[in-house]
Amino acid sequence: MSIKNRLLALIWRKNRTARKPPVPKLTPEIWRYLERLPKAEIHLHFEGAVSAPVILELGRKYGVQSIRTLSDAEWRLYFSNARMFFENFLYVSSLFQEADDFHHAAADLGRRLLRENIRYVELTLAPYKFMRSGIPYQEIIGAIDAGLCEATNGMVDHRYIIDIVRDLGPVIGMEMIREVEKHPVERVVGIGLGGGENFPPEDSAAIFEYAGAIGLRKTAHAGEGRGPDSVWGAIRALKVERIDHGVRSREDPTLVEYLAENQIPLNLCPTSNVMLGVIPGLEEHPFRYYHERGIPVNTGTDDPAFFKVSLTEELGKLIHYLGFRPEEIPALIENAIQASFLESSAKQALLTRFQNETRPLMREGSLSGGA
Repeated sequence: MSIKNRLLALIWRKNRTARKPPVPKLTPEIWRYLERLPKAEIHLHFEGAVSAPVILELGRKYGVQSIRTLSDAEWRLYFSNARMFFENFLYVSSLFQEADDFHHAAADLGRRLLRENIRYVELTLAPYKFMRSGIPYQEIIGAIDAGLCEATNGMVDHRYIIDIVRDLGPVIGMEMIREVEKHPVERVVGIGLGGGENFPPEDSAAIFEYAGAIGLRKTAHAGEGRGPDSVWGAIRALKVERIDHGVRSREDPTLVEYLAENQIPLNLCPTSNVMLGVIPGLEEHPFRYYHERGIPVNTGTDDPAFFKVSLTEELGKLIHYLGFRPEEIPALIENAIQASFLESSAKQALLTRFQNETRPLMREGSLSGGA
């Protein structure tokens, strides 16, 4: 990395650190409790979970001159604004050139999921950019699947959400879903809508209708870059079952009432929202507001490699910044399981196992105390 880039990195790191909510100051007992809790996460992007060591290995593998050290790799995970975040997100994706790269990154992710005691995860993936560079869809999914299964020894169940990325346009989106139909994979259970919210959900209505007809469940990123109109569009035009983010829904009280009445889950990512400037600070995040109004909310890490956050830490922030009691946290994890796209029997089995493991943890010792 050049001297100029090192100086810029220091500046950007300082800016990002100033925006990143500090790690909560909780008692050791509460941290142990959160670490031991079995967990589920349904808002996690594969491309945003690629760690710096994996970026370094890919850079060395393909002779990328700008990635020679771990610091060079970490530089690719720094950002000072949303535009830089998306540029680096795409840069990291561009390092994947063959199926084995996906296998390696997935295995690395699987080991981290296992360490966090995450028992179930729904992984969002946008395959089209990789397919365009010549890697077949079925090889991408197969490699990720193999990496996750091998690293977790089957202890982390997982499913996939295929993100069509609205910026690419409806023609490409439909092409992506037809590829999913052509190469069915049991663990590919849903369709998602990512990308810039300046492309309204209504543009993707035909794609989502087709996806539903071939058995895919539906979710969409909405209410993050844009306000309630984006959430309404996802509900009315796409007929989604849940919303990824939806953090700005409170700007429309009627929408808040609708979400609560119809029990539409919000997959919220507090640290992501703060670091991308959607919310000024965690104390002002509406997570608790939605929870108290009866909306089934859950939390995810979104792009943990970029936001430097774990699911355990995110749960701790709900306690420290938003006043959740430790004993309330399992219900939020249950919300994630209930909102998942697991088939009914598997969902019920996961819920039963989660409850059986959680009850003894809640009975052990005192969970009171925070800072």
